[in-house]
Amino acid sequence: MKEDKILSAESVLNNLIAELERVKKASEQLDDARKTVVTVTDASEKMTKGMNTLIDTANRVLKNIEEAKIREQYDEVEKELTEFTNKTQKIMGDISSMESTVSSGINAMKDDSESTRRTLSESTKGLIKDMVDIKSELVNVQRSNQSTFNSLKKTIVGLFSGVLVLQLLVLLMILLR
Repeated sequence: MKEDKILSAESVLNNLIAELERVKKASEQLDDARKTVVTVTDASEKMTKGMNTLIDTANRVLKNIEEAKIREQYDEVEKELTEFTNKTQKIMGDISSMESTVSSGINAMKDDSESTRRTLSESTKGLIKDMVDIKSELVNVQRSNQSTFNSLKKTIVGLFSGVLVLQLLVLLMILLR
């Protein structure tokens, strides 16, 4: 009977280990989601730097347009406008690339989040069940141990009573002689 309880407790512990491994997997999925957030943040920073360059170029173009009162400055303004157009086209490409990165990152985060939520939910249910099973096994073992203790106590009391009776009989026999 005790071997069955030990095997049952071992089975519950194996289930508990399996559930903890599922929690570990969920943790790894959360780390993957964190990495995706870092990728999206890096892409946003790159776009921000590109926008700053674009704004600086636009400010120079505006300044040159305001100062272009002489025909010779027109060529410089035209050069600045060409540079502005090129940088605008580059930043548009960067924006498109960032949109794609952000979109795929968000989709990956959604997938990871849903998978993690399911895994954690299943693990929590499994852990709760295992804890209930362990508690039940502990109560059964405690009852079994208490029963064995009570039986042992009765046996010891019986033995001491028998020894006492024998000693009294021996004492009576000695006195009667």
